[in-house]
Amino acid sequence: MRKMMKRAGAVVLSLAVAMSMLFSLAALPQMKVSAAGEMSRLKKWSLVAAMLGDDVYFTEKPTDETAASYTAAEYFWDDVKSVSADDFCDQVKNTFAGATDFDESKLANIGENDFFSYDSATQEVTIKGVYGGDSLQCIELGQSEDGNDDYGVWVDPEEPDLKPYYTILEFNDDGAIVSYKKLSDEAVQFTFDVGLKNEDGEVTNSLITETNKVFIPKNCTAKFSYWITIKADEDKMPVEFTSDGVLGDIFALDLTSASPKIVSTEDDILSTEKTGSTQITYEITSPETGVTLFKQTLPCTCFELSVEGCDSPYGWINMLPKESMTLKANIKGYDSKKVTYMWNSMAYNIAQGGSTCTVKAPSSLGEGTVDISPCFDGEPVEYSYEQAVNVRNCKLAVSINDMKTFKKATEPLKVGETYWLNLGGADWGWNYKNGSHTFYKIKLSQNGKTLNIDDNEKGLKSDFANIGIGAGGGVPNRILTPKKAGTLTITGTIYRNGKAFKTVTKKVNITNKVSVKMTTLSSVKNVKGKKMLVKWKKNTSGNGYQIQYSTSSKFAKGNKTKTISKNSTTSCTISKLSKNKTYYVRIRTCKKVAKKTYYSGWSTVKKVKITK
Repeated sequence: MRKMMKRAGAVVLSLAVAMSMLFSLAALPQMKVSAAGEMSRLKKWSLVAAMLGDDVYFTEKPTDETAASYTAAEYFWDDVKSVSADDFCDQVKNTFAGATDFDESKLANIGENDFFSYDSATQEVTIKGVYGGDSLQCIELGQSEDGNDDYGVWVDPEEPDLKPYYTILEFNDDGAIVSYKKLSDEAVQFTFDVGLKNEDGEVTNSLITETNKVFIPKNCTAKFSYWITIKADEDKMPVEFTSDGVLGDIFALDLTSASPKIVSTEDDILSTEKTGSTQITYEITSPETGVTLFKQTLPCTCFELSVEGCDSPYGWINMLPKESMTLKANIKGYDSKKVTYMWNSMAYNIAQGGSTCTVKAPSSLGEGTVDISPCFDGEPVEYSYEQAVNVRNCKLAVSINDMKTFKKATEPLKVGETYWLNLGGADWGWNYKNGSHTFYKIKLSQNGKTLNIDDNEKGLKSDFANIGIGAGGGVPNRILTPKKAGTLTITGTIYRNGKAFKTVTKKVNITNKVSVKMTTLSSVKNVKGKKMLVKWKKNTSGNGYQIQYSTSSKFAKGNKTKTISKNSTTSCTISKLSKNKTYYVRIRTCKKVAKKTYYSGWSTVKKVKITK
């Protein structure tokens, strides 16, 4: 039996209640049933039963008319026009386990009927045919696991007030019909559920209360499922037909929402994006008959449960060893006065207090969760919000890494270079109950001037340093560019409950000795029009390049320069040169830092004669 059947939140309806939900019924015409096409044994039986009426039911032995009529129908479907009385009687005995005494005298006593005629003089049975009876129709549900029981539900498209009913057609191991019974309302249960889907697409928790209220967490998906359970007799195991199985092939589900912005539906899936309350309606119909078997409108709420004051973007809360902390549940989308909570933790000692819970951290470091299960109007749903709670030491430290290698930067730091400034140990789990207060502050001080940084991510400038937006990561960080030599003092503070929690200070030395790498000159060529094309290898250690050219091999006189402002440029054409002259060319890297330009050494010299 499916796991979903065991859910406490699943809604079970007896047949009497479920069938009261019957709605629009479409009429279907009577028809002649020919032998064309393969029909199941239940479908064949139901066609005969529709013509015979209530006399067709039996527990051990069928009426003679029922046994003979169904046997005649089988001959008709086999395209047999007539058959001897002996063969006909033998076929009745083989078809029905309880008709072992059927003989010609019983055949003669049946009299005029719609299925066959018997001539005692010739001892021949003439097969007439099978025609649709009244408007009742049987929908096949399926078989028992051993294949000996066929289950169906009867509906009447022309009689909206007629309650559908369920039947069982029983066979023995030899395939002979043992009984045909109408099931009581108590023998049949219709059950539905709305189950939460996890990241793997599996349906886990039931999100429906005992009074048929649906509660779905925000930004989650849930699946509507239903099933019919039948226990025909005390000695029979219950049989279950599910929407994920045969019912999904037999019936059609129409699932709608009164407010798609709160809860949207697609097929059997419900999705939530906005907190609030709405209604969802399910309607289960039979496309074969046009009959709606089940329909109901349910109140549905999209809610969001969290721990008040958990400001970490990663969703966890940090505690110090042996520290006590009181957590408070916060709910959106439903009246908080109508919600109660159950708290649980496998990792920590806790003391419940209604909407609050006091957590006692152990002396050892570790990770765990505190789980919150809500009850809406006193009714639980199978949902728990997991609040991650970690026990950690808060060892705050200022670290500075080289932006090129991301390794620890070597002091002294250099004016104009960029560095990654981190407030290590300040992971966001310490950002608890700060509200609108900043989580961290970093103060830079140099020569009596200060630059203050907080968690408002934006670029900042001063005459001694520039600060850029952080490069991501699990701790506060920024991009630092020193602009003046000297001692830079960095003070980092993190806050909890809106108050200073931990502070650390670090002093670093800054030097204005800027190192600029040389650029490699690749080639110098004469091009048409008394010009030369100069090429070099890209060098990102500077901001640009300076090219120098001269007719003097030692650059003693007549030197000319050309400045390239972008370090991404790797070629340049120089014009207005003298024909038949030889020019000597070299290049160096330029780097501008705090309004001062620094240069690398000159490259090796290349020469070119202008002949074009």
